[in-house]
Amino acid sequence: IGATALARAAKQPEVEGWRLRIEGTLAHAKGNSVAAAKSLALSAVQMRRARQPLEEGDIHRVLIDVFARLGDDHAARRAATSAVSCYARGGVKRGRRLGDVAMNLGNLHHLRERLLEALQCFRKAQRSYAGAGNELRRAAALLNQAVVLTALDQRSRARACYQQARTLYSSLAATTLVLQSDYGLAEIDMLEGQLDRAIVALSKLLHACTESGDSVLAGHCALELGEAQLQANLTTAARESAGAALTMFSSAQYPAQEAQAHGILA
Repeated sequence: IGATALARAAKQPEVEGWRLRIEGTLAHAKGNSVAAAKSLALSAVQMRRARQPLEEGDIHRVLIDVFARLGDDHAARRAATSAVSCYARGGVKRGRRLGDVAMNLGNLHHLRERLLEALQCFRKAQRSYAGAGNELRRAAALLNQAVVLTALDQRSRARACYQQARTLYSSLAATTLVLQSDYGLAEIDMLEGQLDRAIVALSKLLHACTESGDSVLAGHCALELGEAQLQANLTTAARESAGAALTMFSSAQYPAQEAQAHGILA
């Protein structure tokens, strides 16, 4: 309310643009994509009036994800084009901002299972982040590539991406993200039938996740561990792992994981 009053009193489009951007961002975080799209679109108009191309571009970049949630791929692509155009007007032709656009587009393609397009976008993002020296974002782009490559059954390339991401996360002391990388590597062990190796890795990872307080990743580790133990005919251990996962996922928020745990027990 105060920001609204200030914007009206000042009669400055940039101030109003920031108010609308905050409003839209909060709506996006709450999952209200319709309200987010409306506020952010109005914010972009105000930023254009204020001749702030970089801020306008950032808003269009967020709109990629908003429109993806709304199922409007055409609008999401249009938002990506607008973001790149705004950045160009602001003198940005490479670096983090363009990497973020590529990441959001990659997420859109991945969501729609357009895996090759997603992979291309994540690679583009990685190059942009590497040029900008942003190692944390570069690692995220590598992690996303690894997930897509795994889905494409290109396991050796996926493993290499996971290992690169893990190295970067470790150098940045991003412990939780190191654990996510380790989880991806263990999944590849499973896919390759290296059950003993997967069981050892997942057991260690489950312990590390429990100690770090990452209950969701711990639950996923318990599920994978139970599956690996079941395939290795370690039925007692598999039952214990699946039971632990079921306890961790005993919430309506994780019905698929609960079903998977019940499947292992069955």
